[in-house]
Amino acid sequence: MRILVVGCGSIGERHIRNISELQVEEIIACDLKQDKLSEMKHRYGVREDHTNFEQALSKKPDDTAN
Repeated sequence: MRILVVGCGSIGERHIRNISELQVEEIIACDLKQDKLSEMKHRYGVREDHTNFEQALSKKPDDTAN
């Protein structure tokens, strides 16, 4: 499963932490601040990070709405 989290503030970090504890195969993070993205990679093993939403979305996160 590939999950995209947009925003790495306190709530986004909480989501990333919880997702990483579920051992999701791939977490993609998107935030305007590169330092927050680097922190998420270091702390939680985020595989990909993007400062551009369209680029992050182009990585085709799984659609769980279906």
